[in-house]
Order: sequence, then structure tokens, then C-alpha cells
Amino acid sequence: MSRRPVSEDKLVVMRNLYVDGIHNKEISVETGIPCGTVRSYVHAWNNGFDSPTSYNNFRLATIGENSTDYCNRIRERNRNSPNNQIFAGYVTAGIVCLGKSRRDIASEIGCDTDTLRLWSNGSAIPLGEKLRRVCEVLDIPYDWIRTIAEKKKREARKNAGRLEMLSS
Repeated sequence: MSRRPVSEDKLVVMRNLYVDGIHNKEISVETGIPCGTVRSYVHAWNNGFDSPTSYNNFRLATIGENSTDYCNRIRERNRNSPNNQIFAGYVTAGIVCLGKSRRDIASEIGCDTDTLRLWSNGSAIPLGEKLRRVCEVLDIPYDWIRTIAEKKKREARKNAGRLEMLSS
């Protein structure tokens, strides 16, 4: 049985109701989204994820593992990744060289300051158009950084496939 993804509009409504402290069952009734799905999204938000895609990757990857331990392990692995550290160095140097506040730079890139912090401490690397924008604003060599990001994306797909086979 295939699952239909939750639309972005409903996701925004669900998130707002959650932030307002509304109970999962009431969110389910208000949005028409099954209660189990609401519970899953709330669980993802409580663990620091904010998109359906990141939650699905999280759910697949936590088979047989405590979610808090998983999150901590992944964050630590990313911080220790040489590629993440190289990218973090470029981001930090770019921020310093521009001489602007992190808020101004984040606004120019089109992200929030927490996301910029994750990039500058090596916890994450942006993908797609966001990566291109970061490279433009911070004057980072895009072609070289893109190869790192694409390699990480391929590894994530490969790992998700393995975990999906395990869950079957």
C-alpha cells in the first residue's frame, strides 16, 4: 500500500496547530490527516526535523535504534566528516570575510540563522539550489563543493535503500 504525502499546505496548518499546543487528535480532526501520521510528524519535530523528507529518512534509519541516540550519532558523524569540516571552514571564512552579521548573511542566502550555524559548525551541508546560493554569497568554489554534496546524497540514498530492505 502506498502512502500519499501530506501537502505542504496541510503540513503548515498541522505545524501551526502543534506549536499552539493543540493535541494530536484535534490536529487530525482539523486537518483530515490520520492521527498516526500527525503523531509521526510531531515526533520528527520534537527530534529537530522539519520536513517530510527528512522525517522519512529519519524513520527509515531508526529501525531498531532509539531516536535520540540515532540523532546524536548522526550529528556527531557529520561533525567528524572531513568533507563537512572542509565545507564548514569555507562557510566560516566566508562569514568572517564578508564582515556582516550572521542574520544578514542568512537572509541573503535565504535560510535561517540556525541553518547557517549548522553549516558553519560542520553538522550539515546544503544540497541543490541552496548549496549554489551559499557558494555565491560566501564566494565558495561551487564545483568542488558540489562534488562533496552529491557524494553525500548518493551515500544517503544507498543507506536508505539498505534500511528499506531490512524493514521488509
